[in-house]
Parts: sequence; structure tokens; C-alpha cells
Amino acid sequence: MIKIKYIFLLAFLCTSHAASFSQQSEIDSLSNLLQNAPEDTFKVNTLNSLSDKIWQRGDYKKAMTLAQEGRALANKINFKKGEATAFINLALIYWKQGEYPGALGLTFKALKINEEINYKKGIARSFNLIGLIYFNQENYEGALDYYKRALKIREEIGDRQSAAGSLSNIGEVYQERGDYENALVQYLNALKINEEEGNKNWAAVNINNIGKIYYIQGQNAPANEQLDYYEKAFREYLKALKIREEIGDKQGIARSYLSIGLVNVRMKKNQDAKKYFTDALLVSKSIGYKEGIKDSYFSLSDVDRVSGNWKDAYEHQRLYIVYRDSLISEENIRKSVRLEMNFAFERKEQEIKLEQEKKDVIVEQEKQKQRIVIASVSGGLVIVLILAIVILRSLRRNQKQNKIILAQKELVEKQKRIVDEKQKEISDSINYAERIQRSFLATEHLLSENLKEYFVFFRPKDVVSGDFYWASKLSNNQFAIVTADSTGHGVPGAIMSILNISCLEKSVEEKQLTEPSEILNYTRTKIIERLKKDGSAEGGKDGMDCSLMSFDFNNNQLIYSAANNPIWIVRNNKQSAEPVAALIEFAPDKMPVGRHDRDNMSFTQHTVLLKKGDMVYAITDGMPDQFGGPRGKKFMYKQLKELLISIASLPMPDQKKRLNKEFINWKGDLEQVDDVCIIGIRI
Repeated sequence: MIKIKYIFLLAFLCTSHAASFSQQSEIDSLSNLLQNAPEDTFKVNTLNSLSDKIWQRGDYKKAMTLAQEGRALANKINFKKGEATAFINLALIYWKQGEYPGALGLTFKALKINEEINYKKGIARSFNLIGLIYFNQENYEGALDYYKRALKIREEIGDRQSAAGSLSNIGEVYQERGDYENALVQYLNALKINEEEGNKNWAAVNINNIGKIYYIQGQNAPANEQLDYYEKAFREYLKALKIREEIGDKQGIARSYLSIGLVNVRMKKNQDAKKYFTDALLVSKSIGYKEGIKDSYFSLSDVDRVSGNWKDAYEHQRLYIVYRDSLISEENIRKSVRLEMNFAFERKEQEIKLEQEKKDVIVEQEKQKQRIVIASVSGGLVIVLILAIVILRSLRRNQKQNKIILAQKELVEKQKRIVDEKQKEISDSINYAERIQRSFLATEHLLSENLKEYFVFFRPKDVVSGDFYWASKLSNNQFAIVTADSTGHGVPGAIMSILNISCLEKSVEEKQLTEPSEILNYTRTKIIERLKKDGSAEGGKDGMDCSLMSFDFNNNQLIYSAANNPIWIVRNNKQSAEPVAALIEFAPDKMPVGRHDRDNMSFTQHTVLLKKGDMVYAITDGMPDQFGGPRGKKFMYKQLKELLISIASLPMPDQKKRLNKEFINWKGDLEQVDDVCIIGIRI
């Protein structure tokens, strides 16, 4: 059995290598065609085709250079279709890099040209790309509108393969909006076309999307109906996997293994799930697919934790963090490349503009010579008359302007007084709002009465804050403390924080809840109910990210539930020759306390055995996300962890001072980007 598995992997790698070789051969052929090619439409089309192939390989910088060259040549020889295609290639490169405004501007340029020449296929492609950009910006209504426009044209011209792509895109919009029945209809229609056309790669994508619909429906279904949906999802995922294995879609195979593993977890088949997660890891490593490696380690850690295999769970979680941080570093590199590409694109645009301006100047000079001859003959006859009129009008104009200036001065002074008064009223209102918000925060008396050693590093971006800290003595005699980041900052964030605190107080004081998960579940329900009244079609999606820690000091236990915000403990290893501090991270649930596609799922609850001398830290994302330092980059979680480890042994006031000093030094002259809240508690 083991030999068979390795034979499959060997065949898979050979197939993948062959596909890669074929793709490279096609790129080499196009490159050879460009050598000594005359500047005509054929060269423009070749440049565009080569740019398209190369950006799909991920070499965005080289692809952009080729697209710019194709666009410039198309403009020079007045080849409109080629110029529109080059604009689309440039827009796709921007879109893949997340530069949505730039991608949208380039796409509208392509659309304008395609409409001028009535190129239907190009118009449909432009509509489809606009829809993709709107979808990524969560403008689902706009995305749906443009997807449907593209579909209509593609059906009219008989472009069945592209029509299937439009149907899939429409299905994704319905899925994102929670309309799973309509999403399923679109995916099935797309699948039918792709199967008829023999497009196996896209057929696998459609089938996988159908499985995902069943998986989501299972999450939202009553307990007695969930298994049916999960089994449907499982069957669809297996169909997609089979096709991807046939065509050697290496990345697709890894994603299918992960999907099948997740649905096995839902069906309580943890051993089967672990096998699929392990296969996903193996395939991802064989092709260097870091995103797949990261997700595989995370899934393995989760299934090990559920199975009680704590040692493997810890190791897989550690490797997940390593790859996650690596991907973050790669994203920073990609951002630098995007900046360089933007500069190169703007420079090329400027060169084209200057060349056109030179041509315009030559034409204008010829016209100017003619005008000079005509003006010289007639100009002398009217100069004296013009001068007399100008002098007379100038005298009258000066008199009028003096009156206007005096009137404008009085108006400006009056408006300044009004602005000063309004500014004072606004400042007074915000300062009063700050006092109201502070009354909702945990008091120093309450914290000191229940905690021996602690500090609160609280630094709002504005006078009022979306971040807050709140505490309460629970009915089971445990002490609960919440560190939270509400949606927004400033006045909107402060209003949201008051709503969040009010919902927390109801769960503890009125409902007498004591379990952290139950408190967050009830708080989420109350927030969603309140925001349904905001007047929008679907109700607001605001809420908060937070960690809720309940301390049982009699048994040295920490019981917690967390939404997007982690909890860290710095602990000294006293068994070593020299005590070494280590940071233990407790990951949160990946969902907020508010409306979310998983808001029907309960928050998980964890119990941690504390040791004397432990430093427990609860944080929001304000300090890690702050830009600064010598290169204007984010502070990042990794640097914050290292800082907390280095200061954990200091007294509480000194820790707070060090955090404030590091934050100020890092920020420098830059603006503070978000509210900051860090709480430290020594056990």
C-alpha cells in the first residue's frame, strides 16, 4: 500500500513537471517570435499573449513591462483592440496585487476603447473584470450587475466557456450573500457547460464550489440534518479531487485534500481527517505551495487538539506560526515590488504623454507662424485703441476691487469667529463624551480590589476610543476582565464600545452568566439584535474583537474565550540553570463578537492552569499595526512578543512605561493609526 502511494506521488510530480515544461515552452516560443519582429499588429498581439502567460506564472514585474510595451506600440500604430487588451493585462496585474483602484481605472480605459470599436468579447471581458474588482471590495451589488452584463454578451456571441466563468462568478456573489440555493443553481449551470466543453480544470472548480455550498449549509442546519449536508459535501469534494488528479492540478489537489479533511472533522472522523491533512501537507511541500503548507499545519494542529494529542498539536501549531510569519514577510516583499511597478508604469505613461506633447508642439508651432503673420498686419492698427480701453477699465476695476476686498475681509473675519465657536462646541462635546465613555470602563478601584499586580496601557487614537477594557465580579466569585477592539475608532468607535459594554453587562448582571463562552454568545446575540435596527437591508456587521478572561484564583485557573484577539502568557522555566522566559500563545476563535457567516457557532472555551509568577497579557491590534521605525513599517506581533518577554520580570509601572516609550519611539512623527490597549496581570 505504501509503495502504491509513493508511485502515485512520483507520477503526480512527473505530470506537474511536464505541465510546467509545456507552459515554459509556450513562453519561449512567444519570446522567439518577438525577436526582430516588425512593429505591427502581430507584435502587439504577441506582446499581450506573452504578458498574459507570464503574469499567470507570478512574474508581475516582467508581465507589466511587456504589457506597457504592447500598449505603447498599439497606440503608436492605432491598433485599438491591441491597446484595450494591453490595458486589461495591466488591470489584471494590479488586481492580482490587490491594487483595486488602479485596476478599476485601467479596466474602464479598456472598456471605453472596446465600446468605441464595438468589440463584444472585449466589452464582456471588461465587464467581468470590473465585477471581480467590486467583489474583492465587497461591493456585491455592483459585482453582480457587471457579472450579469458580461454573461448576457457572452451568451449572445456564443462564447460558452467564458459564459460558464460568468455563471461561476455570479454563484460566488450569491454564496457570499447567503443565498445558497441560487448559488447552487449557478454552479450547476456552469458545471454543465464546462463538462460539455471538456474544460476539466473549471469543472473541478465548479464541483468544489458545490461541495462548499453543502458544507456551509451543514454548518447552518439543525443538528439532526447536518450529517446529510456534510456527506453531500464529501461526495462533491471527492469528485473534484478525482478530476484534479487526472489533469495534474497540483495546487487544486492540495486544496481538495484540505476541504475533504475539514468535512471529515465535521463528521467526527478525526483519523480520516488527519490523513487528508497530512496528504495536503505532502503535496503542498512537493510544489513549494506555502499557503497550503500553512493551512495544513493549522488543520493538523486543530484535529490533534480535538483528539487530545497535545504534543503533535503544539508542534503543528508552532510550524503553522512559522509559515504564517514567512508569508507575512513575503507579502511585505510583494508590496515593495508593487510600489516599484507603480513607479515604472507611471514613468512609462509619462514618456508616452511627453512624446505626444512634442508632436502637439510641432503642429502648434506651424499654426502659430500663420497666426503671427495675420496678427502682425492687423495688430498695429488697434494697439493704441486697446491700450486706451485697458487703462480706463483698469482704473474702474481697481476701484471695484478695493470695495470687494474690504467686504471679503469683513466676511472672512465673521466666518472665522463662527468656525472658532463651532470648534469649541465640538471640542467640549467630545471631551464630555470621553468622560461618559470612561465611566463605562473598569475602575481602578475594581481592578485593585481583585488583582494584586497589574497594569493597563490604554492609548486611544483620538479623545474617545473604540478599544476598551471592562471587568466584573461574577456570581461564581470569579473575576472576569475583557480587553476589546470595537469596530471603528473615534466617536463611532466610542459609541460602538458603549453598546458592546452594555451587552456584556446584561449577560453578567441580568442573565447571571459565568462561563466566558456563554457570555460572548449572549453578547453577540444582543449586539446583532440591536444593529438589525440600523436601517440597512441586512443589518449592521459591526461588533468587536475581544478576549474574555475569568480568573479562579482559588484553583490557579484561567478560563477564557477569545474572538480574533489572542492571549499570551510569559512564563519562566525555573528548572533550567538560568531561568529563561518563554511566551505561550493561546489562539482565539477566528470570528468577531458580531454578525458573521459563523455567528451561529458557539465560541470555544479553554481552561489554563496558571503558575505563580506568570505574566498574563491581553492585547488589541493597535500596537502591532502601528507604522513607524526607520523604514515606516508595522511594529508587528513578533516584535511585541519579544518586547513583552524582555520586560515581563519588571514591576508593573515599569512595564507600562517601557511599552509607552517603545510605542512613542517607534511611531516617531507618524500618525497613530489605531487605538492601543494592553493589559498585564501577574499571578
